[in-house]
This record gives sequence, structure tokens and C-alpha cells, in this order.
Amino acid sequence: MIENETQYRVTQERERTFSQLVERLENGEAQGIPSEDPAISRAKLDASRSVLQELREEIQEWESSPQHAGSTEYVTLLLDRDTINWFKAQTGEDGDTEGTRWMTLVEKTLQEHARREAKV
Repeated sequence: MIENETQYRVTQERERTFSQLVERLENGEAQGIPSEDPAISRAKLDASRSVLQELREEIQEWESSPQHAGSTEYVTLLLDRDTINWFKAQTGEDGDTEGTRWMTLVEKTLQEHARREAKV
């Protein structure tokens, strides 16, 4: 499941890659070993089509979600080190990791706060 714009872009790239692979397999261009069993070639094509379909479904789900909805904008936030470390600890990322789960948690926390404030 796509949870943020970064994952969305990565999934789009994977969808393009698998789309090209399926096209090559359908055209017989990526058969691998020349004497490859036709059943293996069909299995590769079926598996690639399945992955491609899953990727397209994930993309469609994200594009129709309120999280995506064209409302994402890149911003720079200055947060103190203790706050960043707290969010990283909540997601299991240590202080030195380059992961993005903690940033997603910051976003979700801000969204929840905004929803609560809007109901007041």
C-alpha cells in the first residue's frame, strides 16, 4: 500500500518497468535462454502481468485517496533534534537512519491535530 508521495513515485517507476517487461515478453523479445520451455516463458509473462496489475491497483487507490488529492506540497520544517528523535523512535528508526517513516508519522500527526482543531 502506498502511504506517501515518495512511495507513489517509486511505484509509478516500477509500473513503467513492468509495463515494458510485459510488452517485451508478449513480443517474444525477453525469452531468456533460446531453448527455454514455453511453459516457463508463459509463467514469466503471467507473473509479470500479475505484478503489473497489482502496481496499477496501488497507484489507482493512491490517486483516488484524500491523502493524494493533489494537496501534497514539499515544505521545509525546522524541528529540534529531540522531536525528530522521538518520531524516529516511534517508527523504529534510529537517529542515523535516512528512512522516511518518521516523516510520514509527523504528517499524520499534524493531519490528526488539524482535524481535531477543525471540530472545535
